[in-house]
Amino acid sequence: MMERKTEATSISVLDSLARLQRMATEQATVRDTNTLVLIMMQQLKEISGTRIAIWTEYIKEKNALKVSKVDVDNRLLQNVIRLAGRELLSVEIPVDFKLMDTKAEGQLMYWSGLTEATEGKVSPEISAVVKRLTGLDRYISIIHLLDGQLYGTSTIGLSADQPDPPRQILEFYASLSSVSLHRNQAEAQLMAERKRLADIIEATRVGTWEWNVQTNAMAVNDRYLEMVGYTRREMEPIDLGTWYRLIHPEDKIMSNRELEAVIAGEQPFYEVECRLRHKNGHWIWIMDQGKVVRWSADGQPLLMSGTHLDITAKKEVELEIRKERDLFASGPVVFFTWQGSPGSWQVERVSANVEKLLGYTPETIMAPDFEYGMLMHPDDYHRVVQEAVEFRRKRAHHYTQTYRVRHRDGFYRWIYDYNVPEYREDNEEIRIQGYIHDETERMMSQEKLRFAKEQAETANMAKSQFLANMSHEIRTPLNGLMGMMQLLEMTALNHEQQEYLQLAKTASDSLLVVIQDILDYTRIEAGKIQLEETVFDIHILLKDLVSLFQVSAREKKLHLGCNVSEKVPVKISGDPFRLRQVLTNLVGNAIKFTERGEILIQVRHLSNIETREEELVFQVSDTGIGIPLHKQPEIFDSFQQVDSSTTRKYGGTGLGLAISKGIVEQMGGRMWVESTEGAGSTFYFTCPLKNQTPS
Repeated sequence: MMERKTEATSISVLDSLARLQRMATEQATVRDTNTLVLIMMQQLKEISGTRIAIWTEYIKEKNALKVSKVDVDNRLLQNVIRLAGRELLSVEIPVDFKLMDTKAEGQLMYWSGLTEATEGKVSPEISAVVKRLTGLDRYISIIHLLDGQLYGTSTIGLSADQPDPPRQILEFYASLSSVSLHRNQAEAQLMAERKRLADIIEATRVGTWEWNVQTNAMAVNDRYLEMVGYTRREMEPIDLGTWYRLIHPEDKIMSNRELEAVIAGEQPFYEVECRLRHKNGHWIWIMDQGKVVRWSADGQPLLMSGTHLDITAKKEVELEIRKERDLFASGPVVFFTWQGSPGSWQVERVSANVEKLLGYTPETIMAPDFEYGMLMHPDDYHRVVQEAVEFRRKRAHHYTQTYRVRHRDGFYRWIYDYNVPEYREDNEEIRIQGYIHDETERMMSQEKLRFAKEQAETANMAKSQFLANMSHEIRTPLNGLMGMMQLLEMTALNHEQQEYLQLAKTASDSLLVVIQDILDYTRIEAGKIQLEETVFDIHILLKDLVSLFQVSAREKKLHLGCNVSEKVPVKISGDPFRLRQVLTNLVGNAIKFTERGEILIQVRHLSNIETREEELVFQVSDTGIGIPLHKQPEIFDSFQQVDSSTTRKYGGTGLGLAISKGIVEQMGGRMWVESTEGAGSTFYFTCPLKNQTPS
């Protein structure tokens, strides 16, 4: 145990207490902790009469005391500390709290030298050098606690001829310093909290206000003023009257009601969305929130504080959404949210315009005992349920259904229903969101169109049947007439009678062609034309065709030619009669409508590499009158010619191209025309190739 010198010191206790009072005042004026520690070390040297003070800071993570400051006022001592300083200022002294509890006397600990004071961290050699050069042979440490936890220590060094300072002075100093350190730490935390709050306020761009309920005076930050466009000078003095001058008259009543409820203690918080008039005259929306933060002893509110948040953009978006919602609510589309299994469909939410569609109010439809499914037409109900179950099984992202729903007045409407289901992991629907709208007019229009189509088809069939019957009825007596004319031709007739007979035969031949065209047309319309499948020589067919029309072409001094590509096979399979019929019609028309020039028949071979399909392309070109562009889409229609003058000049029924196009399409091909008015026409048609030529 170290021997202590307890002789009377040159500093009396009373004098020390006076100094401590002054020191307390000095410490109270310091806000920076580092500065406070330096002052504490100087004060400790003053009350203890020593020349050195050492400060160690507790490092909780390392459970060690680290020497961070050394204060000396003797040059020799400074030099010695400088020599030892590299070692001393790097010392981290392990803390043994059990040893501290054993060795400490209150807040004081006594050491026989630096080696003991530093738990051996300063070597005995350095400690001996310091003692020999400075005369310091013992040390006293003062323990500083904050909230019962170790904060650091102050240590003084005493020479052999120096007595220990009075213990009560050191303990008083320890308590005073701990209080000052605690105050500084609390103020530092408060300042950090204030800065954090200021940063949050700055980041969130909120205005802040404080209202003295008793005096009506208000304090606001710059952001509060910025929201309404005023400077502080323009706004001061700021009080509750300032608020009432800014708030919209329609919002003042609600604001007062909320304030009164908070002041009366009926609710803890004040919160209201209201409008404030900006300096420029327009209104801004704010979220105003606050609470009473200070009450008097008798329960009277003293101070309220709160914030202003600019929500103008949010309110404008809400206004647009409300406009859109009102627009939909006034329109035909009804929005639904459903729950429940298919067939019941409990309505969770529905837009207000449902009453216009179904006659029921939203409240009625959303009632727990109301099931949407009970409004469905009995003939549609089971189909709709089955469809919904199937859509659920497939986890359809969305689906549509059409059905009839009973109006409150008893009649039925057709409904188009669009659904977007939400599913759980077990495939069960959580809910369905979607919309419905009235399909009655469209469904009725479809029904009218269907009925009209059926009537038209019936009428068309009747027409075709009539034409077929009439053609047969006319052809029978016509055949008899033609037979009698053939017999008459075999008798002795004079020249005039022979001429009359030839005119009658020509007229009957023309009539027979017309009848045959009508019969072909009715067969094509009914889809009853039958195609043969025989092998024939396409070259011979074309040669015979040219020979057939050569006389007619020569009579009009026209050149009739035929060009067949080398790739066209000789033998193909198909219906030569129908192919000849189409070509005969096209070549006949070309000769009929051409006064000078030529008619050219061409055939070429085409193959599709991707589909590996082959076809023949036929084209019949002339240098005749041509077809106006606006008339070209109509010439393949029944009983159509370019105009009435064409019919009068050239004759014909207008069925030839319609029949030809129908035959080509039944053979699996297509027909089209390219023409320039006054320069001639080229008719094209295709025919799938069935090559029968031996390889």
